[in-house]
Amino acid sequence: MTAMEDQQSVIVNFAKSGAYPDDHNGALSASLQATSVSSARQSLQQAKQELEISIRATSRQVAPDVDGWIERAKQLQADIEQSRDIAREIVNESERAKTAQEKFVDASRRAELLRTETHFHGGLSEILGKIRSARDKLNEARKSVSQGATSEALQQMQQLERDLPRTGDTTSTNALDLLRQRIQDLRGDILEQTRSLMRKTIDVDSVKRCLVVRQQVQSEAGSLINLEEVINLSARIGLLQEDLSRIASNIETFIITPILVNATFSAEASCVRCSGEVLESSQSSTEALKNANVTEDLIQTIKFLKEKLPNAANEPLSKMLIPSIIAYLVAHKIPAALPVDVQASSELVKITDQIQSLADALDEVSWGGSEDLLECNQNIPRMWLAKRREEAIDTVRLLASKRLNTRKNVEHVETQVVSSDDAMVQAATVPTDDWNEGWGEADDAEEGHGNNEAPVRHEEDQKAAEEDDWGGWDAEEQESRTEMPRHANGSTNAKPGDDTNDGDDWDEWDEQKSDHAPATSDGRDKAHAPKVNGHHAPMRSKATQREVTLRETYTVTALPDELYAQISALLADAKTLRSSSYSSSPLASTAPALYSIPTISIATFRSLAPPAYELLQGGNMLLFNDCNRLASNLESLRSELQASNDVGASRLKLDQDIAALEGFARRNYGKAMDEQRTISRDLIDNAQGFANCTSHPYKSACEDAVNMTIAHLRSIAELWKTILSRNVWLQALGSLLSTVIGKITIDIEEMSDIGAEESIQLKTYVTEVSQLKELFVQDGQDTVGLYVREWFKFQYLAEVLDSNLEDIKYLWREGGLRDEFEVDEVVDLVEALFADGDRRRRAIADIRRG
Repeated sequence: MTAMEDQQSVIVNFAKSGAYPDDHNGALSASLQATSVSSARQSLQQAKQELEISIRATSRQVAPDVDGWIERAKQLQADIEQSRDIAREIVNESERAKTAQEKFVDASRRAELLRTETHFHGGLSEILGKIRSARDKLNEARKSVSQGATSEALQQMQQLERDLPRTGDTTSTNALDLLRQRIQDLRGDILEQTRSLMRKTIDVDSVKRCLVVRQQVQSEAGSLINLEEVINLSARIGLLQEDLSRIASNIETFIITPILVNATFSAEASCVRCSGEVLESSQSSTEALKNANVTEDLIQTIKFLKEKLPNAANEPLSKMLIPSIIAYLVAHKIPAALPVDVQASSELVKITDQIQSLADALDEVSWGGSEDLLECNQNIPRMWLAKRREEAIDTVRLLASKRLNTRKNVEHVETQVVSSDDAMVQAATVPTDDWNEGWGEADDAEEGHGNNEAPVRHEEDQKAAEEDDWGGWDAEEQESRTEMPRHANGSTNAKPGDDTNDGDDWDEWDEQKSDHAPATSDGRDKAHAPKVNGHHAPMRSKATQREVTLRETYTVTALPDELYAQISALLADAKTLRSSSYSSSPLASTAPALYSIPTISIATFRSLAPPAYELLQGGNMLLFNDCNRLASNLESLRSELQASNDVGASRLKLDQDIAALEGFARRNYGKAMDEQRTISRDLIDNAQGFANCTSHPYKSACEDAVNMTIAHLRSIAELWKTILSRNVWLQALGSLLSTVIGKITIDIEEMSDIGAEESIQLKTYVTEVSQLKELFVQDGQDTVGLYVREWFKFQYLAEVLDSNLEDIKYLWREGGLRDEFEVDEVVDLVEALFADGDRRRRAIADIRRG
């Protein structure tokens, strides 16, 4: 087959069956010529004709079957149309049913609305009928009110409130709201009429101070109504509690309170008078009420109320009046009326009888409160005791606020047994017969109680003593470093021979112990014997003893003596109550408790004193004196009680009170001393250790520091001189001066290099400070060494500052320098004063060899 034929065949096959031939013979890849197209078209035309012939032949063969198919198709089309009609009819029927349902629902709603409207109109008619009926009843109630028939009006109003419709939504209608408002107005009118009736029946006149209880009154309409009906009416309307509260308040204000405040238990008369329906006070002035008996007036008032008022008002009124009356009686009236004086115990019995009468009256009228009064009666002794305590505390408070500016000088006299060779006599070089005149200038040299450079001071104490500590107190006082001089009143308790003493407690009074306490009694050998003014004191041999009377004067305020007088009066009352004549007195049981009040008074004094005395110049020292004065008085009282064998004295705590006062005195003395020591140290510290004391501006600072310190000590000496006893004044002043010279000595010893000019200037400062010794001159004798610790060391320091090496060696070997200075101290001074060289080294070696 040619390529053209292949192409025609491919085209015809594709047109007939849509087949896409394979190009195995290259027909597709060959180019298509014009002649080939024409041939292909003819082939296609031919293929078409053949296909038509084939179709016609086939059609003739299947023509009968096609007619059947067409008939069945037509039938199917008719069935389809019929089904569509049926479906359309079903949809129409459904739409008709839905419309009918909607009409049914709408009709049902209309029917329900008609039923609701019918019910509403029926209810509205009923309510309108009730409102009309309520309006008529309201008008009738108003008519009753206008006619003064308050009780009937109240009954009608209450019935109207019960009948008033309160269900459904109709309660919010304007008609019902208006009706309720008119009912409230009616209630207000009834309340006002009831209050008016209550005021007419029970009236309290504030001007005349009288109570009127009318059993029958006339209403506004002219009708009569009795008290009980008014009370019931007030109770029914809910006004009774309010009215009775008002009445109780008026009775309490204008009748009861004036009686409670002004009337007394001691008066015999009565200011209350009952006349028919009136309870009135026959005396209207306050002064006149003070002559009335409080319980008698209260009893008459209570009986009047019980008799005139109905039971419905009695009980609630009593619950309003009685508690406040009894509370005032128990808390104020009865305690204030109790006589403080034991001798007035008959008045106290009278008060208890009257309280019992008032309790009986309350029981008689069946009013409560009698139990509280009876309990109060049983507590009368306790109340009286509490009043005595309050009076004691108040007395101390008044004394602390008003009596501190009243001053007086008091003298303390005490007799002690001393040995004839007592260092107090030897050191002061006072003849034996005149020892009593200068007793405060020395003390027991044997027991180490010399002052700060006193006749006795052990070498180990010289190293430890840096400031004044009035040693010998108990351990607690030593720990608190509180100092206390031995006052002329003999109230301190320092222990003799206590090595913890720094030498300031020189004025120990226990002279008898010194007679059997030799210098070596504590185990020290003769090499460690005590020193007197820097020299070894001779050992005491057998000494004779004698009595010496010690006298000294100091300044106190009026407080201690007046407080002691109060304490004495308390103890006298306690003794009186313990006597047989008072065995039946209700106060007899309080006698033991009275012995505790002095301790309370003293404790109150100790708590109030610090702020009160701080306002005074030299207040701490005045407080020190007052405490010692009071302690001295209490010691005398203790001796008297012990001598009289008073059995009640065992209940007193005088030992504790005296110890507390002495401790309090020590603390205040120590506080004053600490303050002044601090000031003195601060003033001398301005010298800045005396470094460069010859160079400007350090020289001016040193001079100012020394001058200001001296001026301060002189001002303190002048202030305390008018307060303290001579002995204590010297001790206190010596303690302050000891602080100053100790500080100066330490500052100079710590200087590593002291030039010639500086040495001269330092000696000048020492000399200026040493001029304060004139304050310690007594009866022409210089006692500064007894009162100022390290005074002689200070003087030797001045000598060292102005001496050469030979003089210093001489002072060390032959003088008393070694008694005041340690070897290292002298060596340090020599090294600071003199330049290094053979002479200085030899001098130091000589000093170290002793």
